[in-house]
Amino acid sequence: MPSSRPTSPRSNRGTHQTQALPFPGTLLLTVTHLTALRTKIIEQLKTIYDPELPVDIYSLGLIYEIALHKEGREVRILMTLTTPNCPAGDFIVAEIKETLQRLPPIEEAVVQVTFDPPYHPDRMSQEAKASLGWL
Repeated sequence: MPSSRPTSPRSNRGTHQTQALPFPGTLLLTVTHLTALRTKIIEQLKTIYDPELPVDIYSLGLIYEIALHKEGREVRILMTLTTPNCPAGDFIVAEIKETLQRLPPIEEAVVQVTFDPPYHPDRMSQEAKASLGWL
């Protein structure tokens, strides 16, 4: 006799059956959804430019880590700046938060700036190097 209880998110692993959420109204993101969200985050980061350079912050290599928490409602960005005294630092951090918090299901974007390890131009993508005439 079939059970009327919701299925566990772990039951039927490896099948393509639709599973009920463990609690009504909760958001349960699969690895596929989290990967898609990470891709969207990167796309959004590529729209943010260092005001002093014609290259986006992701291609510059300023982003060290992107971590998703709370079923994708919170994103934590670990990043650096080209120099510790970067005059655009506060602007860039604020723009990251504002941009990512407009991306569903993200409700909060936390940005931490570190200089360990310090920024090095080797972190730039080939496209960024080409646009700066370094290739």
